[in-house]
Amino acid sequence: MKILHIIPAAWHYFDVIRDQAFQMIEAESRLGLEVEAFTFQYSRPNERSQQAIYIQAPSRTFAGHANLKQVIESLDTFEVINVHCPFLGAVPDIIRWKRQHPAKPIIVTYHGRLTTTDLFGVFISWYNAWYESKLFRAAETIVALQPLSARPKKAQVVDLTNSADALQLMPEVYLKALYSNFVNNHII
Repeated sequence: MKILHIIPAAWHYFDVIRDQAFQMIEAESRLGLEVEAFTFQYSRPNERSQQAIYIQAPSRTFAGHANLKQVIESLDTFEVINVHCPFLGAVPDIIRWKRQHPAKPIIVTYHGRLTTTDLFGVFISWYNAWYESKLFRAAETIVALQPLSARPKKAQVVDLTNSADALQLMPEVYLKALYSNFVNNHII
C-alpha cells in the first residue's frame, strides 16, 4: 500500500504535529508500508527542523519542503492520502483534487487545536475554522488524536484520543478506509 502524508510546517507552529506524523511514518515503514511525506513551509528549512525529523524518523531523509503544484500533481500515484491537521495552505487544492478523484481515499489525522495566541497563530486558527470542516467533509476517515469540536456527518471517525497504540492502529485504519471507499464507490 502506498501512502502519502501531507504535513503542515510553518516555523514552530506545527512542531508537535510534525513530530507525531513522522513517528507514524516511521512505524508504518517498519511494517513494510510504502510511505512518503510532503511538508509545506513558508520559510527555508532550518537545522532544528531537520534534526527533529531525524529523531522521529531516522530512516527518512529530509529533502526540504515540497512545491504545492508538484504534490497535487503526484497525488494520483498514492492509494491513500493522509492530511495532518490543523493545516495552513493547500487545503482548497486538496479538496479540489478530491472532487476530481472521488475513488481516492483521504484520511485526515486531527492533532488538536493550535494553542498559540500570537497574531500568526490566530490567523492559522481562523484559516482552520474556515477550511477544516470542508476538509473533514471531503475525507472518508478522520483519525482523532485529540477530541473533535464537531462530529463530521459523512466521514468515519476513528477515536484514538485515549489510545496509547495510535501508531500501531494506523495501518488498520488505512485498510478500512480503502475498503469502505471502494464499497461506497462500487469499485469492487
